[in-house]
Amino acid sequence: LPGMKAEAHWARECTSFFAGDFATAREHAEIGLAHYDRAASVEFMKITQQGCGPLMLAFLGQSLWKLGYPDQGLAKMTDAIAMCLDLKHPFTQTVIEWQFGQYDDFARLGKQALEQGRKTCALADELAAAFYSGLGLGCQADGLRRLGRFDEAIPLLERCLASTKMVGARCTLGKYAGSLAESLWRVGRREEAWKTLDEAFEYISSGERHMEAEL
Repeated sequence: LPGMKAEAHWARECTSFFAGDFATAREHAEIGLAHYDRAASVEFMKITQQGCGPLMLAFLGQSLWKLGYPDQGLAKMTDAIAMCLDLKHPFTQTVIEWQFGQYDDFARLGKQALEQGRKTCALADELAAAFYSGLGLGCQADGLRRLGRFDEAIPLLERCLASTKMVGARCTLGKYAGSLAESLWRVGRREEAWKTLDEAFEYISSGERHMEAEL
């Protein structure tokens, strides 16, 4: 079927990225995008509830950043937003706005990460997508953390982690627990920081290693 290879390689790209295998994620993104078919993707979206085209571009952008190609990564993130807006699919846009916030966090662009987090929350709240509402809070907190506003970041990170756990997900817990540990350390809450950092390493023990170097 047209577009099916794109969907398959998107799944491999996503899992490879979160496992910290950025070179493999890049490989699957490039193969998947070569097989991308917009009309076919629109039909698959009725089942998957997400558009693989913009998602492949967004994760490719982050993978390129992690591999040392920030300019190429930013270009792919920009392309992901454009493709997403063309598809007019609100949930996919929610995911892409959060992904762009992750890129801004990697680039230490605090104001931009804060704004992307707010966009994510606005879209996710409208869709009642609790997982991404939580991630939007985490993205805002990372923006505040990059701006040195640690006291403001802490409660948002705590809400982010609680929301993620509430929906039964472990994905991203390591990242945001790490952000919380740093923020707690910066405000002098050292024992809590060490405990939270230990929890972050426990969260990634299942194989989610995309933020292991930062931890």
